[in-house]
Amino acid sequence: ALLGLEWRGDEEPELDPRSRGRSSTMAAQRRIGMRMLSTSSVLLAGTRERRTSRQSWSYMSEVIGQATLGGRHIRMGAGEILKVMDLCAASAAMKHVQHQRTPTLAFDRLELLVPICHGDLVHMDARVINVGTSAMGVQVVGRKKDMRTRHWYYTHEAFATFVSLGPDGKPSTVPELVLETQEEIKSQEYAKKRVELARRYAREQAAFDSHPIDPLELEFKKVKGIEYMHIEDTVVRLRKNFLPRSLNGLGTIFGGDLMEWMEGAAIVCARNFTRNSNVVTIAMDNLFFMKPILPTHMLELTARVVYCRTHTVQVETTVKIIESMWNQKKQDDVSHKGYFTILNTGEYGDKEEIFVKLEVGEDELSQREYLKAKHRAEFLWPTHDQESCRSRPSYGQAFTQEGVVPYPPWGDEERSYFGIA
Repeated sequence: ALLGLEWRGDEEPELDPRSRGRSSTMAAQRRIGMRMLSTSSVLLAGTRERRTSRQSWSYMSEVIGQATLGGRHIRMGAGEILKVMDLCAASAAMKHVQHQRTPTLAFDRLELLVPICHGDLVHMDARVINVGTSAMGVQVVGRKKDMRTRHWYYTHEAFATFVSLGPDGKPSTVPELVLETQEEIKSQEYAKKRVELARRYAREQAAFDSHPIDPLELEFKKVKGIEYMHIEDTVVRLRKNFLPRSLNGLGTIFGGDLMEWMEGAAIVCARNFTRNSNVVTIAMDNLFFMKPILPTHMLELTARVVYCRTHTVQVETTVKIIESMWNQKKQDDVSHKGYFTILNTGEYGDKEEIFVKLEVGEDELSQREYLKAKHRAEFLWPTHDQESCRSRPSYGQAFTQEGVVPYPPWGDEERSYFGIA
């Protein structure tokens, strides 16, 4: 699951009876039943702090891309937007725990249905809406300003999970979350529903590994004039290491730079498959950060088309740590994984049919991977219920409707652009 869940490490280590009298910290860990938590958080477990959702509110505002290209309607890549969203969400998580040791764990589904172009003024608000023992669920809402109407338009919304680390690098207890308004309560209920939805999605995905394959789902009627490509023939493989300029406050590579790299590889993979350079990212699903990346790590990114529809393709991106450049120790650890939905468009941005289809191999592994991708594409991730939370309108609509406030209810009107829009 993605939001509001505690970070769980390995099983609790066995304690030597001879050391119980000498190790009060380990004994405290055993008594309160916490696994692999920071020693500092264990000592403070009985006096857990309380903070409101509003106290974690943070915002960022940027002119995206090249300002000199503004007004030419040149669409921005999703990677740059993901970087700003990650920074904004991380700032809210840091405000909640009052320190900067909050690495990103995951992003659930993010839809990018409203074009954001070079030179657009983009504003993002973030707040913590759900907490576990050591993890925090952060909501990010994005808007852009239309210079012709001078109104703010809702563009995207995402939910990210962050974990709090202690000085020793282990997960630490986060402050409890206090909800003050009905809007905050309903937003947390919505976040919890997404947690349950993510669990159901994980169960249904896992079922494909054990259930027998239905031959009817793999029957393809080949059409004359349509090109067919095997999944493995769509693979794009990249290899690089990141320079120290990409480091974050923890001394590891910034997650936003990694997401930008993954999205760029997905775009190239989709272009190669569709034979069309006019493709754009419209959604991102289940992006997981499983291992930290250091500048000494050599990384290999593999992108491949795993599912194709009439106008869109689904690209799977996997990042592996191949080796450490200093000791040449061979590794094969998956550090990041995510799925991008790419739309095939024409020269003027209208969607176009894809005249290339996927061909599934005869081996069982390829067939199961294809069925998983099909389920992933058809799985419904509902957007925020507008009746439950009136903090934003539908995608692409302005903040001028009756009942929709022009600024986030968890923000500060005097410090937010929305209060003067």
